[in-house]
Amino acid sequence: LHDILTALKWVHSNIASFGGDPDNIVLFGQGAGAIAASLFLTVPSALPLFNKLVISGATVYTLKALKGTTNEYGDGSDNNIKLADRLAEAVGCGSSIAENPKDTVDCLKGKIALLICLLKP
Repeated sequence: LHDILTALKWVHSNIASFGGDPDNIVLFGQGAGAIAASLFLTVPSALPLFNKLVISGATVYTLKALKGTTNEYGDGSDNNIKLADRLAEAVGCGSSIAENPKDTVDCLKGKIALLICLLKP
C-alpha cells in the first residue's frame, strides 16, 4: 500500500504540471486493486489526495462477507443477507433486504457511497 500512497502523493503534487486538477483526482481499483483502493478510505492521510473512488470488484469488507455462516447449500449466502440487513439498518434503510428488497436497494442507492464504505460490517 505504501507504493500506491507514494504514487497518489506524487500525482497530487504534480498533476497541475500536466494540465490536471489536484482537486479532481480519481482513484481506481479493479480486482485485487479494488480491495487496496477501498482501504484508502480508512487512511486519513490519503483522503486529501483523491476526490473520487471507483471500485471495480470487491472491497476490503467483501472478504468478511464471504466468511462466516453457511446456508443449506454451503455457499455462505445467508451471511451476505445478514450483512446486507445490518448495512441497511445502519444507514436508515430498514432492516430486512429479504422481505423488502426493492425498497431497501432503492434506499441504499440514495445514500452517500462514502458513508456506506466507512461502515464496519
